[in-house]
Amino acid sequence: MLKQLSEAPGTPLLLGFAGLVPFFAGAFGMALGGPVAIQAANFLPIYAAVILSFLAGGRWTAEIVLRADLERTKLMKEAETATDPNRIAEIQTRLVDIDAHSAEARASSILAGLGFDQDAQQRPASSFSGGWRMRVALAGVLFAQPDLLLLDEPTNYLDLEGALWLESYLGRYPHTVLIVSHDRELLNRAVGSILHLEDKKLTLYQGGYETFAETRAARLAAAESEARKQDARR
Repeated sequence: MLKQLSEAPGTPLLLGFAGLVPFFAGAFGMALGGPVAIQAANFLPIYAAVILSFLAGGRWTAEIVLRADLERTKLMKEAETATDPNRIAEIQTRLVDIDAHSAEARASSILAGLGFDQDAQQRPASSFSGGWRMRVALAGVLFAQPDLLLLDEPTNYLDLEGALWLESYLGRYPHTVLIVSHDRELLNRAVGSILHLEDKKLTLYQGGYETFAETRAARLAAAESEARKQDARR
């Protein structure tokens, strides 16, 4: 799903990577026609691999997801030791702005959508298999709600119920999402545009996968017909 970035110049972009490398952000900017100038200094990246590194500490699953919101985590920690009244007021105001007090409920809802019941959410994440750990990492990236969310085959570790939940969640996602996937159902129901790479060229098609396939087939047929006409005139 491609949506126009609307951050003001100089505003850091919060980027979430789940299996993708950062160069996809450059392709994204090209596909939108240009004016998205993305500089490394303006990136605040959240990698699924970083979230997975929290597993080593034996933390419970919901805690790992909560820690993925780096700003909330930092502010909550600072609030424990801050003594300056003005700074305390600033921290509390910002926590209200980012809806920090509903964080546990939001994290729990995301985990439930990905298949973790209440008991599982309180288990050490290190006790899960590799596939379920990837679900924890995905939950953390979704919970952080980055401005640009990059997902590589996000349904690989999900069952049907989890995949359907993810499709619905991404359909409501308030920011920009760039997905690389072979899951046609996901690409039909959860995206608004398809970015196609062929012969070192990027073409942006509006609509889901079926619309992309039909539009591309029509373009190829038209090009082939025009080529035959040109050959006939020679």
